[in-house]
Amino acid sequence: MERILITGNSGAGKTTLSKIIAAKYDLPLIHLDTEFWQPEWKTPDMDWWRTRVEELAAGKRWVMEGNFASTFDIRFPRATTLIHFDFPGVFCIYRCIKRRIQVGSRVRSDMAPGCSERFDFNFYKYVWNYPKKHSPIVYAEAAKIFTGKFIVVKSVSDVAKLEI
Repeated sequence: MERILITGNSGAGKTTLSKIIAAKYDLPLIHLDTEFWQPEWKTPDMDWWRTRVEELAAGKRWVMEGNFASTFDIRFPRATTLIHFDFPGVFCIYRCIKRRIQVGSRVRSDMAPGCSERFDFNFYKYVWNYPKKHSPIVYAEAAKIFTGKFIVVKSVSDVAKLEI
């Protein structure tokens, strides 16, 4: 286990699993949301973002969690293991709403400063559409440029059975 990349829908459990794996293998943990988002949910300059992801992916060992398909070409070739959460959209929406209620309007530990939890229609639309619109991109890009161990997680029981 040198470089583990975790992708999947919001609310699927990427952050939780990444924390467990990082602790188990003493790996540096990279939350891409923390790196990408600027205060008040502002997006960074995309050239800067790609350079930043190149720097992060260049590390010898890491657990990196997050989507950002625009940087798959940088991250997939560097990862030795890819874990992709492919959960139903309705399940992930439920978890996102539950998280929003539990966290309130505070900033989560895996988010950038100034990016507090909020109800956002476009975000929930993204979560709902992820399985049909975004997950296929992960599979297609992985088939083209990923050469390591590819693990697909389709249920909570699959997570419990992971042998990493």
